Amino acid sequence: MPASGTPDTSTALSDRINPKQPPDTSTALSVRRKPARQANTSNAPQPDTERSRSVRILAIAITLASSLFTQDLAFYDPAAQANDTVAAPDSPVTITIQPDKELLTIPPLFYGLNQTILPAAFAFRNRELVRRLKPDVIRIFTQKLTLWTRIDGKAKREDFVLSPKKGDYNWKQIEDHVQGIIDCGAKPYVALGFGAPPWLYAGGSERLIRPSHERLSEYAEYMADIVRHLVVDRQYPVQYVTVDNEPENVKYPIDDYIELVHLAKASIQKAAPSVKVGGPVTGYATWEQPDGKKLSFSSSSRYLKDKETPLDFIDWHVYATAPSVIMRTAAAVKDIYSPQTEMILSELNRDWRYATAKDQATAISNNAGWDSVAWLVYLYDHLQRAGVSQVHYFDLNSNPFGLMNYDNTLVRPNYFTFWACTSLLGRKRVAADSSSPAAGVIATRNGASITALIYNRASSDIAVDIKGITAASMIVFSSAWFETNKAITNNSLTMPVWENTPAANVPAGGFIVVRTDAQK
Repeated sequence: MPASGTPDTSTALSDRINPKQPPDTSTALSVRRKPARQANTSNAPQPDTERSRSVRILAIAITLASSLFTQDLAFYDPAAQANDTVAAPDSPVTITIQPDKELLTIPPLFYGLNQTILPAAFAFRNRELVRRLKPDVIRIFTQKLTLWTRIDGKAKREDFVLSPKKGDYNWKQIEDHVQGIIDCGAKPYVALGFGAPPWLYAGGSERLIRPSHERLSEYAEYMADIVRHLVVDRQYPVQYVTVDNEPENVKYPIDDYIELVHLAKASIQKAAPSVKVGGPVTGYATWEQPDGKKLSFSSSSRYLKDKETPLDFIDWHVYATAPSVIMRTAAAVKDIYSPQTEMILSELNRDWRYATAKDQATAISNNAGWDSVAWLVYLYDHLQRAGVSQVHYFDLNSNPFGLMNYDNTLVRPNYFTFWACTSLLGRKRVAADSSSPAAGVIATRNGASITALIYNRASSDIAVDIKGITAASMIVFSSAWFETNKAITNNSLTMPVWENTPAANVPAGGFIVVRTDAQK
């Protein structure tokens, strides 16, 4: 969850707050408890009036399998700081672009997505719409995929487990997933988990899905088997893997997780030396220990660093409606590790809640509402400036979170935001500034052409005066345009088009893209 300014890390990294008090998110990486996640079909798509289906795909609660969701997971309030709307200025905003002053190069894998739970045949069933997004990288889990369908009015659940017993691997499910990512033009990013395979469950059941301390080495070898198969046997371009996912929710004692990282990294890099092994893949929440102590995001990060946990990169998750919360997590990672640490934000959205129908309605409002547009562009803008190398939006297609809904009948506003950043902007950013916090700008150079995305964080239109370039063509992304064009019809979608008569107003909560040549 990104922040709207440079945080004072000397005061922004406090370990805990009183869970009975409202969190002071201006100074703390806050923590609380949350209800268990559960697989939920309350957002099932309604019958399609245009065509009949014998099998209806239901909405599925995102993240691994419902077996995990029986647990009590770590909690924080993603909406504690509400939205990040900025008051509109009374006069036009000056946008100053310096075409000849290079700012930074956007990393080659910066624009990422998650597609973690669905089998590939459903996750990528409309590949053209995924290809159009031009994601750099797509993240997946390895352990289990789940599909809900409705046949003759009865719900049916199918689980696809990678390794139901020791030494037995259903390789096709993960091969299809990785190949689907490659076919969409992206690189695969593999989270080795969410939890151990069933034959390694510490308690022998789904109530505790981590391995016991005595079997950590077996889990490490299991992870190495997956990497060996993907990278050595199948020659897939897997560059990044992580040691499990959200260890605080898988209930690892932190010292067990540290030992697992040591074991897994040694085994993985023996099998495939070129692969980077990262973690800790923590969510922005407390990590409860066997003695009852609760480690905050920052305190667990410090502990891992102090214990010299051998991570090639630092991976974490955060969901918040206020960008300042998200930016503080990036500042914490950089402060605790080092400015040279490779930072990967592998799950990002505004609201993680989805266990009940009410939760899902709130999550859809936060994640898919119009407020999410300027929020995401602001974060891309500032996370690039902060040196984050990858940001994985959560996720591609689901009802509570997706850029597309689960049934692939409509897109959400940030489908077009993501597309604009990957398809309209270049990778070489040039210096650009705004005279008001209500507007921001990402300007890029591609040859002799300058393209600038100007976004509006205010709830009303703002006029802008663009200096430094002469805009010849423009795309406008407004809520009115989106509402008219969000439907997916016959697997196709209406996209914004260039106009050769640029105006100078940026729609409320939306953006314009201007360029110096009159391309269409």
